[in-house]
Amino acid sequence: NSLLEAKRNLMELKFDTMPLELNCQPGFYEKILEFVRRPELKNAAAAAAIQKQADMYDVWLDLTKQAAAAYGDSAKQAAAQVYERLPDAVALDIRIASPIFQVPVHGLGRSTISLGNFKLATSEGGCAYSDIGISMLLADMVVSATSKKGERYDIIQPTALTLGLTYSSAKSNVDI
Repeated sequence: NSLLEAKRNLMELKFDTMPLELNCQPGFYEKILEFVRRPELKNAAAAAAIQKQADMYDVWLDLTKQAAAAYGDSAKQAAAQVYERLPDAVALDIRIASPIFQVPVHGLGRSTISLGNFKLATSEGGCAYSDIGISMLLADMVVSATSKKGERYDIIQPTALTLGLTYSSAKSNVDI
């Protein structure tokens, strides 16, 4: 959302999510870990194929340099046009709820893991890029275990972590 005000052009961004609860089946994480493990190379042909892909990096790097040389000036002009259209100020209100993982522990019960809720916001009414005030809050982080009998043990009780960040180009510093 972009608001054109009398003294400034304000970009307002709001985003809000609800937590997603994931109930994992026994053996789920073992299958995921098996998928991301590096495969064992049993022959030289497989090793050569991987090396060939690594060698392609230099080719792509050369092509990128050629494109930058050929189109660099038009890219700079396009960037200048984009910068002219940027809003003068920004107002953020972003709230993201992390998933809640319910992980069964064979023969014992289940564990619950959640990073909680993350909030990122600028000061009320928005702020100019030259004078930014941002607050970050990570709340309701939980790690708990529930036995087969239904007994709950909070390993990490719902906890909050707050961080404030202020930047002012007039002061030429950042306060945390």
